[in-house]
Amino acid sequence: MGDGDGPRAAGRVVLVHGPTGRLLLQLHGWPHEPHWACPGGGLEDGESPRDAAGRELTEETGRRDEPGEELFTWEHDLLVADEPVRQHETYFLARTDDDHVPAQAPDTADGVVRRAWVAAEDVGALAEPVWPPDLAARVAEAVRRVHLDAVLIGGREPAQIRVVDYDEGWPVAYRALEARVRGALGDAVLELEHIGSTSVPGLAAKPVIDALLVVADVEDEDAYVPALVGTGLVLRVREPGHRMVRTPARDVHLHVYGPGRPEAQAYRDLRDWLRVDEADRALYGRTKRGLASRSWEDMNDYADAKGDVVAAVLDRARAWRAGSSTTRG
Repeated sequence: MGDGDGPRAAGRVVLVHGPTGRLLLQLHGWPHEPHWACPGGGLEDGESPRDAAGRELTEETGRRDEPGEELFTWEHDLLVADEPVRQHETYFLARTDDDHVPAQAPDTADGVVRRAWVAAEDVGALAEPVWPPDLAARVAEAVRRVHLDAVLIGGREPAQIRVVDYDEGWPVAYRALEARVRGALGDAVLELEHIGSTSVPGLAAKPVIDALLVVADVEDEDAYVPALVGTGLVLRVREPGHRMVRTPARDVHLHVYGPGRPEAQAYRDLRDWLRVDEADRALYGRTKRGLASRSWEDMNDYADAKGDVVAAVLDRARAWRAGSSTTRG
């Protein structure tokens, strides 16, 4: 309820599915204009915004996820019982590994006609408006943290990034890794190749050997993880469609995918282009050296910080692969 002439108070839950980083959103068909919003609603007498957010989540979806940290507040105008109301909403983060929730919902007092798990990067592409309009930007960092906590075995790790000049010993180290992996997995290896910066002669890099392993079914961990662990590697990342094992010394990262994954082709495109294009090789090296001077809460933070440069270089790599122009902006 509102306080005198003040805004009506409400609480909402930003429910994030950790393994995929998707948000649970609801499409409201009435009494307002059709729009997507996080589960939640107005306070009942004596409730806090956090209490209201949890209660509304349960009433609307049947879920009992506990609202956690407060993320942000938002005020807007809407109609309640055909009366214009100013509403002050408090948004709370909740995490889950269980994405079971009905995709369709019957009409309720709030007019919910559909529910869906939506990737944060896809929120802006929804056909109907989203409340608040900048929801994806407001929750991006929280969604990222939840996702990393869900897929990183052992949690996030503070990282001091070290970028060094190209080392002629890196191809030798990869060949030793290749022999190790093939010896452990035999015919289970469909493809195995050196990727990442250490696979590009002349490129400055972290002294970490990255490799790409393709197996028949990445979700069938029993077919390859125990054998790799038997060679001294440890499982670090488990996310849909991707696993990563590494050495305890963190000087080898072996990325595992199933056949035909676009991520695997992106690794190849980036590597092959950087091997032939001096300008982008220099650009990428400068970018990494600049970022290495900063402190990072986790290696993934450093990787994400390179994202814009990597995306631009990868666009040119794909154009080159397709035989199109690679003009720089």
